[in-house]
Amino acid sequence: MVLIFFYYILRISNIFTTYTQHMIFVDQKSSSLFYFILFYSLSLSCFHEVLFFILFRLVIFTTFMYKIWFSFFCIIIRKFCFFFLMKGK
Repeated sequence: MVLIFFYYILRISNIFTTYTQHMIFVDQKSSSLFYFILFYSLSLSCFHEVLFFILFRLVIFTTFMYKIWFSFFCIIIRKFCFFFLMKGK
C-alpha cells in the first residue's frame, strides 16, 4: 500500500516537472520579444511604456524563479519516492 502511494507521488511529480520545464522554455522564448518591445519603446521615447515593460519583465522573472524552485522541489520528491520504491522491492 505504501509503495503504491509513493509510486503515484512519483508519477505526479514527473508531470509537474515536465510542465515547469516547458514553462521555463516558453519564458526564455518570450525574453527576446520583451527586449524588442523595450528598445522600440525607448526609440519612441515613451517613458510610461518603458516603465510598464520593465515592471512586466520583473514579474516574469520572479515567476521564472518560482518555477525553478518548484522544479527543484519536484526533483527532490522524485528522488525520495524512487528511493522508497527501490527499498521496498
